[in-house]
Amino acid sequence: MTPLKLVLSVVLLVSIKSIFAAELRIIHFNDFHSRFDIVDPQNKGGRCTKDIQDTCVGGFARMHAKIKELKQSDPNALVVNAGDVFTGTLWFGLFRWNVTAEFMNLLPVDVQTIGNHEFDLAGPQAAASYLTMLTNVKTVISNVDASNEPELEPFIQISHIVTRYGLKIGIVGYVTTDYPNLQNTGNLVFHDEAYATNQVIKDLREIDKVDVVVAIAHAGYAKDLYIAKTLDADIIVGAHSHTFLYTGTPPPNYDKPEGQYPTIVTQANGRKVLIVQAGAFSKYIGYLKVKFDQKGGRYSVTSWEGNPILLDKTVRTDPAIEAKLQPWRNEVEAYGMQKIGETLVPLDEAGGVCDRQECLSGRMITDAMVFEYSKQREGRSWTRAAVGVLHADGFRPAIKQGVITYADVYEAFPYNDHFGMVELNGQHVQEFLERSVEKDNSPFLQMSGMKVKFDLTKPPGQRVSEVYVRCATCPIPRYEPLIIHKYYRIIMSEWMYNGGSGFDQIKKRARFWAPGRKDLEIVLDYLQNYSPLILELDENLSIKLPVEANTNTSVYVNTAHK
Repeated sequence: MTPLKLVLSVVLLVSIKSIFAAELRIIHFNDFHSRFDIVDPQNKGGRCTKDIQDTCVGGFARMHAKIKELKQSDPNALVVNAGDVFTGTLWFGLFRWNVTAEFMNLLPVDVQTIGNHEFDLAGPQAAASYLTMLTNVKTVISNVDASNEPELEPFIQISHIVTRYGLKIGIVGYVTTDYPNLQNTGNLVFHDEAYATNQVIKDLREIDKVDVVVAIAHAGYAKDLYIAKTLDADIIVGAHSHTFLYTGTPPPNYDKPEGQYPTIVTQANGRKVLIVQAGAFSKYIGYLKVKFDQKGGRYSVTSWEGNPILLDKTVRTDPAIEAKLQPWRNEVEAYGMQKIGETLVPLDEAGGVCDRQECLSGRMITDAMVFEYSKQREGRSWTRAAVGVLHADGFRPAIKQGVITYADVYEAFPYNDHFGMVELNGQHVQEFLERSVEKDNSPFLQMSGMKVKFDLTKPPGQRVSEVYVRCATCPIPRYEPLIIHKYYRIIMSEWMYNGGSGFDQIKKRARFWAPGRKDLEIVLDYLQNYSPLILELDENLSIKLPVEANTNTSVYVNTAHK
């Protein structure tokens, strides 16, 4: 072969290879939850105080800077927002979707889905008000029919197509069908996540001839793992469960990876689906690079690399962005720094303690619930309801020792939930207690007015060994053994009553439910009456762990978030 023919052959081989191989890069974030300021990484994205500034992470300015940096180095990268930008801090409490849209419009997001919290405050109207203000971003949800919500329908597509790196990319979105149990979703109709989304993907592949399919999901890591077994997508960019995935040694932080980044699901036909998620609260930006080869007329995932990027103090921010944030910040700080009370003991349990054992924050809140109903006492009873329970994902333990400000309390209760009273018999009380320790990610319950022994060495469904309930009608409160057929008044969140966090049997079992005031109002009232707080743990909850769990500090850490 002559040198010229050899060169032509090499060029031809390279050209053929370029036709059948391609790469896609995705920049993504999820569950921002109004973290416009930097956050305390140790305390579920709580407010960063001056004494820990150097260790704080995230915030909009850093998020903007890192996305801009990645996008400048790779202009073709797809930028994805997987939802839940609303709710979490006083920024949203004061300014709602106005501040959210103001700053989200500064990000080069190509496609997004909307989280359940985008329905906070006003249901579909809230989501529509927000989406009306956005520019240059497409919103995809493939398993929701919005035709009966005319304000929202124009802003939602079942799919979107873009071309990047020579690939025709079909983008779909799915959200958990639990949305109606979590929020006011009005007249939206939710269809099975996998089936409905696959119908849309089928058209994308057969009619639009897309090369690759990316699904943007707001359903939670566990559901994504299940859906990926049958979903005809190549990549799932997830959200909702605030899951931190990482491959290799994670950056020094307080987040422990719950799986590999990306997590690989191999389908029955041998095709690989990649699942990614980047924690929550603006702490990380995910960055994924995927290579595809074309075989049998179809592109398939062949290799990948990437990880979430921690947004720590090494990320240099844009002074112009900082200047835009400052006027809003001034108002947040002026309102949020109002003194509400004081605590002589810290209520800022770190490392997810409240997700797996009794904690002072949980005790204070459930005591506040009982205090609220003691003001509604009937006859000679000392209270209308003597027991309060709260799922650990229903509050943020972010109150340090010392002065308690309005911002402290608001950020502990950002969800605009209500506490109400339900009547359940003893058997059904035992059922929801069993549910709270059923799995590693079960929504552990904080409580006041019950003493419970959990034996986690036993099989699920048999882990509640003893229950004592505080008497509401006794002249002097005392604890009595739970009676299976006796009815008890239990104070809980409306979210929990409606089936949130997996407590889907309570509403079906209840013989009575009376909604009450907002959680924030009840706790503020309690603090103003009982400040300064002096709390202690009195071993309401006794937990026997399996031997192998004694050295595993992540046991029973909740990953299913509102």
